[in-house]
Amino acid sequence: MNHAILELNLKQLKLPMFSKHHKSFAEYATRNNQPYEEYLRALSEEEIVNRDQNRVKNLIKQAQFSIHQNAC
Repeated sequence: MNHAILELNLKQLKLPMFSKHHKSFAEYATRNNQPYEEYLRALSEEEIVNRDQNRVKNLIKQAQFSIHQNAC
């Protein structure tokens, strides 16, 4: 039940990468005896990277660059 609540909370907070990767990151942290702060740091960095990538994709899409081919 806790897992389902966590998934709903992460979805409501709009943290898709946390939701997608928290299990695998937690397992990795446990196997490697990493502190909880390291687990959260890794998850938050993944979220930031994903958001940055999505922002760039959206900006490129909004720019509506046209592709011109030169016939040489």
